[in-house]
Amino acid sequence: MVWRRGDGGRRGADSAGRILVCRWLFNIPILAPRQDGAWGDASTAGYAIAAAAAALVATAIMHLLLIATPRPQMFFSWIIGLATVIAVVYPFSTTAPLSQKMATAVINLALGAAIGSLINGTAARVIRRPSIAGDYQSSYPSSALGH
Repeated sequence: MVWRRGDGGRRGADSAGRILVCRWLFNIPILAPRQDGAWGDASTAGYAIAAAAAALVATAIMHLLLIATPRPQMFFSWIIGLATVIAVVYPFSTTAPLSQKMATAVINLALGAAIGSLINGTAARVIRRPSIAGDYQSSYPSSALGH
């Protein structure tokens, strides 16, 4: 099951690192005023928690798709792709400065790509393909028939 692997769900915590890079390395005050320092304030922690929750929700969606659909990875790719597009476009609807909008959009894109690819990859490893029984008769002509 996807839940046991945990690769995708664990990646939501990486958002705190991405926020730290934007705030400290590039000096962009994303999610909190500049005077709050590199670690920001409560909104930074809330963003990291929301990213982890989004990763867990995405894992639950993939689990349900694995149970209920014939091509779960295709459906999941569309769902995570659309959710990522919404998350990337949303910051541009705010009144924040352009640099903060761009930084938030890039972080959201990286999170969406990481969560989507890791959960999709994990799901590919846990899907069980039907095995071929030992007395399986091939539809190919055999050399024993004189062909």
